[in-house]
Amino acid sequence: MQNINLYRLMSNLSARPEVMTADIVSCMYEDDTIKTVMRDGTVVAIGVQDEYPAVALYTIYANDEDYRNKEPLVEGLHYDFEDDSDYKDGVEDIIKEACWPMDTIAFVKDRGWPGTDSRVYEIRVSNLVAMCVSCWVLLEDGRFSGDVLPEEGLRERYFALYERGGEQANWDVFIDDLWRAADGMGLEELADWFAEMNDPTTITARYWVHGGVEYLDAAHAMPRDEASR
Repeated sequence: MQNINLYRLMSNLSARPEVMTADIVSCMYEDDTIKTVMRDGTVVAIGVQDEYPAVALYTIYANDEDYRNKEPLVEGLHYDFEDDSDYKDGVEDIIKEACWPMDTIAFVKDRGWPGTDSRVYEIRVSNLVAMCVSCWVLLEDGRFSGDVLPEEGLRERYFALYERGGEQANWDVFIDDLWRAADGMGLEELADWFAEMNDPTTITARYWVHGGVEYLDAAHAMPRDEASR
């Protein structure tokens, strides 16, 4: 599949029983967005960037009011349709995340988290991007900071700045690009990054939580209770 056909994608979304409506809500092609309203009231805004025409970017909102107010529940999600012969897998992945967006992720250590007396550290999924970037900014080991960056291009730029003592303006641009990279990462990627920055050998488990149910994956395909049977 070379380019995403938004009308075909909209048609496939509309055919799903979980979807109440799916409509293209803008008039210019480069700005087209599919507004998908799920039967539970969740809203998914799906779009395509000109430079990546085979990748659907989407944001999940808790309800229509949050959609109108641009208050996302989960953002920075994407699906690459390039290797798909049809839209089935991509639509299924989008529907899964839209119907059951995770509330929190819990990281479990074999000892107390620094500054706490608890072995469990919970993060709201909607805050996961900000928490990861903030955690990276607070790292004290300059070499380690570069090693744990999530993209090779960012690592190369970081070490170039780090080794020659780059100007603050260049660091500011770098941090802006890091935020953009984090916004584009999937939930599992963000969780991996957070764990890598927090002594991963001491993290014994992580659980995604939705509606009081714990899952082993962000796609809620593996409930914790079922996996332990």
